Amino acid sequence: MTDQKLTPQETRRTVRKIIARTLPFAFFLYAIAFLDRVNLGYAALQMNHELGLTSEAFGFAAGLFFIGNVLFEVPSNFAMMRYGPRIWIARIIITWGLIAALTAFVQSATQLYLLRFLLGVAEAGFIPGMVYYFSLWVLERDRALVMGAFLVAMPVTYLAGAPLSTGLMAAFTAVGLSGWRWMLFVEAVPAIFGGIACYWLLPERPAAVSWLSQREKQWLEHEFEREQIARPQVQHLSPLQVLVNPIVLFLSLIYFLSQMGALGIGFWLPQIVREFSREFSLTTVGLLSGLPYAVTTVGVLVWARLSDVRRERKWFTVVALAIGGVGLLIAGTSTIPVAALVAITVALLGIFANKPTFFAMLNDLFSKPTLAISVAVITAIGNMGGFVGPYLVGIASHLHGAAKGGLFVMSGSLLVAALLTALLRVERPPRGRR
Repeated sequence: MTDQKLTPQETRRTVRKIIARTLPFAFFLYAIAFLDRVNLGYAALQMNHELGLTSEAFGFAAGLFFIGNVLFEVPSNFAMMRYGPRIWIARIIITWGLIAALTAFVQSATQLYLLRFLLGVAEAGFIPGMVYYFSLWVLERDRALVMGAFLVAMPVTYLAGAPLSTGLMAAFTAVGLSGWRWMLFVEAVPAIFGGIACYWLLPERPAAVSWLSQREKQWLEHEFEREQIARPQVQHLSPLQVLVNPIVLFLSLIYFLSQMGALGIGFWLPQIVREFSREFSLTTVGLLSGLPYAVTTVGVLVWARLSDVRRERKWFTVVALAIGGVGLLIAGTSTIPVAALVAITVALLGIFANKPTFFAMLNDLFSKPTLAISVAVITAIGNMGGFVGPYLVGIASHLHGAAKGGLFVMSGSLLVAALLTALLRVERPPRGRR
């Protein structure tokens, strides 16, 4: 039998090879998919007037995505377990791109509602699928950093997507076309080609690839087994047990509240920035909306790495959620635009930094066979916050008379999520060898 041990240099080289082969393309897929989810916030700068949408109607449309997502999240992950991550993730991305492209042709609020719901159906299972996918490739000791690098696609997409989306809108509008429609269509096309490329660029499992030697494959398998033995007691649940497990439901509530804050700010930030000055052009709104995400991108990676080094998941999640809640509270009470933008930047750092540590924490609670379905249930129920959040923000903005009024709703949800996470009992596994 081939020796399962690698030298430290060989270990580092193998880990780098695995990350280089799996992470960049996964990051690309999430970035283009997430852009197709959130660019509705930039489209709203023109679309709301053209379609006659009120703030409540826009919040309802933005949130309908998550209704479809919730209903099909768990069934989608059952299908992924049957067909494999590569085939099923490709299906998700391709159908996502097609529906996102069709959104460019809506003529009424009803059509917009329908396509946003279908977009959620198409996307269902993607995040749980990727959490499970990385559990097949990445050792626990590196997982928060890798999940952080994957999930940082969210702030990167906001950072690049803000000037890109508003720039496309301005360019098409300048030549007499409907800017928001063309922006939605152009940004949907890469998802279709990305889904097709999954067949070649998204490797299924370590045992199936040719770019790992037999010795490297055996070492990886041995390390996964050793981590499983060294981990604290985790739960192994059947799919039916997952649906009624108290810990899963409690985690779902935490994720629900965190999503209320995270996705509420994502959809409404362009309109909040526009309220700073009605003289801002579309391009200026896009640049200012993207600025906070530059800081967030770096901060998330640093936060995730610290979590890996400390082997602490729960308290890193708690602190990040609290930072997000306090930041939004300060932003909502500030009357100085620059101060409000700084507070939003700090809040976004906390909002995005809690995600990789939260998902890494689930590995300390559930066995690998249970993980995919548990994450599917947590994100399915939790993503209802993505419907409730934007909708409540729309109502709060209407009552307050400005989009900033919704910041208090998002702040409260994040602070409660921090408190509930602090109540969790999560045993910290011993540090593994490097």
